[in-house]
Amino acid sequence: MEIKIGETLFIGGNSDYKLSPPVQGLESPAYRVGDGIYAGRDGGYVSGHFYGHRTITIKGFYIGTNCENAAELRKVLFSYLRIRYRLPILIITSEGQYYTEGFITDVKADIENLVSGEYQITLLCPDPILYEAENNEVIWVEETLSDGEAVSVANDGEVEIYPIITITGVVDNLELINQATEQTMQINISTENADDEITVDMNSRIITLNGSAINEYRTLNSSWWYLVQETNDIVFNSNGSATATIKFRKGISGI
Repeated sequence: MEIKIGETLFIGGNSDYKLSPPVQGLESPAYRVGDGIYAGRDGGYVSGHFYGHRTITIKGFYIGTNCENAAELRKVLFSYLRIRYRLPILIITSEGQYYTEGFITDVKADIENLVSGEYQITLLCPDPILYEAENNEVIWVEETLSDGEAVSVANDGEVEIYPIITITGVVDNLELINQATEQTMQINISTENADDEITVDMNSRIITLNGSAINEYRTLNSSWWYLVQETNDIVFNSNGSATATIKFRKGISGI
């Protein structure tokens, strides 16, 4: 196994920074359950069932050729693990590649030997899903939608996934429907130009027009809908002359 953190730090493989088992946090993320006990009768209830964030812990070691080289390896390691940055994380295994993003929350690296050292890195990943990657890049699936017609979109991942929909052109009260979940996103806005671009990011819950946020045009009964596993019939109605694409990443809950 090899893990890439940020753009330049490699742990495992042929890197100077070796990987020590176990790597923790690559299984299914923690569950969050909204529950309670009924008053005055038996039993209880579950009002919500969600994933929490993902915490990944990586242990490893380095061995320098001399004291100066070991000190440099230690210094360079810390320079890669900076706070206040959302770092891309690529996990490379014999079965495939997987992508996520996270923040450094803890680094342990006691000095116990002048020519070698051990370290432990903890990363907090707000998005609990791992995404399939290939050639060191996350895999995006993109489909073209037809105005006023249902288009079948296949989510071949292992979890429900929130897509990004981009609409280009003239629209009048835009409507996006996932017939598989019977949910609708309706945006009461009109555009006039053929190059106007509306982007609906269902996961981030942000709608933009030419880069500026327009969430206030979303109707109150609209839903930030997701793609279920397998087939989703997607309809977009522009009442104009727009084109649209939907894209998403193939996600899994753990490896």
